[in-house]
Amino acid sequence: MVRAAVVSPKAGQVTVTDRIDRLAAHPILTGFLPLGVMGLLFWLTYLTSTPLQAWLGTHHEYPGAGCGARRHDEPRFSLPLAVSGNGQQD
Repeated sequence: MVRAAVVSPKAGQVTVTDRIDRLAAHPILTGFLPLGVMGLLFWLTYLTSTPLQAWLGTHHEYPGAGCGARRHDEPRFSLPLAVSGNGQQD
């Protein structure tokens, strides 16, 4: 049953996995390939999160921003930081 599932490439045929292996095992490109993949993931993270962050910033507000409410264990400097984003008192 296993032999029926295995497909062998024709003699002389270069498969896609052979091409990927040749690129991934290249003596110079081996170090840059993981960096490129991580850079792509980093870029995709910011690409997808920036619109969501902008939407959340316009549609949702800090719960205690309008009334000056603080949690009992919250330090005094954190309310202006949470309201204005830069910690400056207005």
